[in-house]
Amino acid sequence: MKRKIEEKLKDWKETRNQALLVKGARQIGKTYIIEHFIKKEFKSYKEVNFANNPLALEAFSTLKDYSDFKLKLALIFGDIDDSRDSVIFFDEIQLVYRHREELKINKPESLYATVDPITLIKEVVQKEKRRYIFSGSLLGINMEGILLNPIGYMDVFKMYPLDFTEFLWAKGISSTVIDNLKKCFINREKVDNSIHTKMLSLFHEYILVGGMPEAVNNYINNNNFPRVSNIQEQIIGFYHRDIVTYTNISERLAIQEVFDAIPSELSSKNKRFKKNKLDLKNAKNLDLSDRFLWLTKAGVALPTYNVTDVTYPLKLNEQRKTLKLFLNDVGMLSSILLTDDTKKKLLNNEINVNYGAPFENVVAQELMCHGYSPLYYFNSKKMGEIDFVLENNENILPLEIKSGKSKENSTYDHKALDNVLIKHPNIKEALVFSEENTFSENKVITNLPIYLIEFLINDKPNPFDD
Repeated sequence: MKRKIEEKLKDWKETRNQALLVKGARQIGKTYIIEHFIKKEFKSYKEVNFANNPLALEAFSTLKDYSDFKLKLALIFGDIDDSRDSVIFFDEIQLVYRHREELKINKPESLYATVDPITLIKEVVQKEKRRYIFSGSLLGINMEGILLNPIGYMDVFKMYPLDFTEFLWAKGISSTVIDNLKKCFINREKVDNSIHTKMLSLFHEYILVGGMPEAVNNYINNNNFPRVSNIQEQIIGFYHRDIVTYTNISERLAIQEVFDAIPSELSSKNKRFKKNKLDLKNAKNLDLSDRFLWLTKAGVALPTYNVTDVTYPLKLNEQRKTLKLFLNDVGMLSSILLTDDTKKKLLNNEINVNYGAPFENVVAQELMCHGYSPLYYFNSKKMGEIDFVLENNENILPLEIKSGKSKENSTYDHKALDNVLIKHPNIKEALVFSEENTFSENKVITNLPIYLIEFLINDKPNPFDD
């Protein structure tokens, strides 16, 4: 499968001297794309997966210094090339940090005067021509307190499940069609009706399949939704096992309950968690902020925080007592939330059904992987709620997400958006994403097809985002 990160990897090889860390949730295709890249772009490479190499795990968990690092490399790999066309790929790097935590408890003497691989990378990069790539999941959990980006010595790329454009590539959609869609988005033009119908159909498929590579690959090869659902259930099972493995008993059940409650919260009227009103039997008397934070650091949940006003910078209006939590993959949400009958209606393009939760989830995914982080929504008792509020440079861009049919005059109700635009006449544009083709409601509000969300990209993402 073609992934957007491939271009970033090529640029890193050609223009950067740093080591590289690729992080992201489990099962999103990190190992596959890195292996594909290094086999294609480097003359020689070595790889170690700490999940199936206990010798390497022990060796790199107890590094003394740079000389010891070279010794351990020779132990694991033998003679290795030290040139710009050589790379060493360390996969599942989070296991090194997990093992160091275990040693700290069980054999603290073994960690005396040791250093972790990421901390040591500065000296490695200074002294070697060889390239280094690290990859892993749950890094926000396992490497807490470790400087993940030694300035000037390591680049960090965050990876997500396939976005809608990557899904279109996997489905064999021509770049000519995708380029035309991008032009329609930029110019706020109507999409050709035949293309619009096809894209809606593909978007509905994406809602059900999602962006997990194994699910997408299986769907394309077999066109079998029950098999796709089985894969999605297995991935959810992996996430549950991670919660068990990487948390202590006192917090484990609370995190599991919050994770399991995400679909039901998204299908509720307000679609949001209220920390002070959660009725989770295992969450009582615990700091729920940490439970939400664990899920977001693990990459399995996408937080969207409430702002009390839509003025720049949004951070100053942030209010974290209420938030929305989306799953990192809309396909997994649909497998839990939608009945077989609802799935069939979606595939048959029946838009008289409310698909609000999956539509908002897929938009959160697209925005997050397109550089919008953190995500915000607006909520006010007096003015109402707006689904997403973005910052483009210093401009505020409100978004409303609609599923189902519009009213007979081809417009949607969005009283909160209207109220905000009256209060803030300096807002230049607001977008409504729906199943309708492009049309302008007025000088400020434009309705765009939901699938064009793939082209809403933040050119200046937050450099400090985890």
